[in-house]
Amino acid sequence: MFKLKENYTYLFFLFIILSILSFFFGFSIDENSAGGGKGDFGNTWRNLQTFKNNSLLDALKITSLGDSSTFQSSRLPGVYIFHKFFNPFTENTLQFRLSVFLFSLLVPISFYYALKINFKKINPLYAILISSLIFLSPYFRTSAIWGNEENFGLLTLILSYIFLQLYLKEKFISKRFIFLNLLCLFSSLCIYFDQKLSFVPAICFFAIMIGSKKNFDKFYSTTIYIIFALPVFYFFYLWEGIMPPVDAESRGVLKGNLYFQHIGYSMSIIAFYLAPLMLLIKGIFKSNLKYFLTNELLWFYFLIFIYIFYFIFIYEINNEIFLGKGVFFKLSEILFDNSFIQKIFLSFIFIISCLLILVVCNFKYNNIFIFSFLILLSIIYWPVLQEYFDPLILILFFTFFKNEIELNEKFMSFIFIFFSFFLVSSNYYYSLTINS
Repeated sequence: MFKLKENYTYLFFLFIILSILSFFFGFSIDENSAGGGKGDFGNTWRNLQTFKNNSLLDALKITSLGDSSTFQSSRLPGVYIFHKFFNPFTENTLQFRLSVFLFSLLVPISFYYALKINFKKINPLYAILISSLIFLSPYFRTSAIWGNEENFGLLTLILSYIFLQLYLKEKFISKRFIFLNLLCLFSSLCIYFDQKLSFVPAICFFAIMIGSKKNFDKFYSTTIYIIFALPVFYFFYLWEGIMPPVDAESRGVLKGNLYFQHIGYSMSIIAFYLAPLMLLIKGIFKSNLKYFLTNELLWFYFLIFIYIFYFIFIYEINNEIFLGKGVFFKLSEILFDNSFIQKIFLSFIFIISCLLILVVCNFKYNNIFIFSFLILLSIIYWPVLQEYFDPLILILFFTFFKNEIELNEKFMSFIFIFFSFFLVSSNYYYSLTINS
């Protein structure tokens, strides 16, 4: 599992160098491989000025005014608080973008250390190659290049996993206590950088409750998590919801609208990333039909049948704008003019996606909880965007997901080529749509 053939060693070195060089080259040409990087940066820069030019308390109150000219974001303003107090490079746009770009390098670096902890005997070149896959994410790259918000949450997610593993495995009381505090801190920060990452502190909290034999750790971590959660509830009180008013209004959050079509779209986006990665799950090709015919899954298939009926015969796809919904929705728009055929095509994709997710879930509670949370969360907001899952699914697959992974040179080469092709395709697609 951990030995590399000599010819693959050279190939992996080439892959790693190309991914890193492409990342820096992307910054030099203002790459916009996710499509919205430049536009989102306008909001990011205005938000930053609001926090720079006001006291913290005044800036927080401004986020509740519903004025897009002073603050517009769908996330808690943790990233702007960070910039206000800890980023000295905010005097001009280029300086600021460069600071976020270099800061984003901590994501693949920390991911490397997470892999080393998760796979104790992993070949370092394997770990570097897997970490370098993040450089191929159009959404990680765009956020890094254009100084936007997303990568801060990814970093705290990875650090949460690292400190969770260190805490659970540490035997010395003093070190264990330090790791517990860092775990509570960084897993809580996930929410401050991105609300959809609230599953991270939930997983970490229950891991402490189950994995710790010391009642003090359980009581202490519960207290710390409650303290760290108080400002979050303050924001929700201030905004009268879970998002700042501008985005809450435009996205229809908690306004009585539920977007059930997003269940299928979310599953298809998640499955897009799982399809190549699941090749690394040990025994994936030895699975038989008995797994899909277990009694525990029959009720689930019934729900999927009801959903497909809703999607084909009730949901009006013509009412949707082109924004979001993932690569398969955009492919359906390109391939088919007839809306009914388009829905048939997408329904087929949704069913295949559901089966892929079931295989990865494999009745593991961690996997089921994360997938359920991400998919069901998408019902309450509009639109559902591919950037919400990229490179999140890649990172989760090698960290919080519970699967037995077997690294393979051929499969790893295929995965690298797959994500490279996706990056090139994204750049080509948005170069056409943005410039048209």
